[in-house]
Amino acid sequence: MTKWISGVNNQGFGIIFTSNLPEKICEFLICAGGQYQITSTENNGGTWEYLVPWTVSDFVNKDNAPNLLLLSKQGNYLNFYINDHLVQTLPFDGGFGAHFGFCVIKPQTVEFHNLDLKGTKM
Repeated sequence: MTKWISGVNNQGFGIIFTSNLPEKICEFLICAGGQYQITSTENNGGTWEYLVPWTVSDFVNKDNAPNLLLLSKQGNYLNFYINDHLVQTLPFDGGFGAHFGFCVIKPQTVEFHNLDLKGTKM
């Protein structure tokens, strides 16, 4: 669960993780203005690719309302959920890499609560 507290409301915060085939850094971000974005970069330093550019979604709770972000891998696809609503399905070969964490872009204060990792193999 994540919640925006203060600061800029048009910049992302959310989940950052790596894949293992090929090694990529991926971000699943929302912003307090009601949008989400999915990006990735290869080889830790390449150009960021917008897999899903900033997209307005009624499923993103705005301002200080909490949001639940969920990733679920099924076969060769990764499903992205916001507040129990599927917002995107993207191809995802291999599995999760060795890194998983949180990302906050620009000056803002956010909270993260109740992180659950289930069924992961490193």
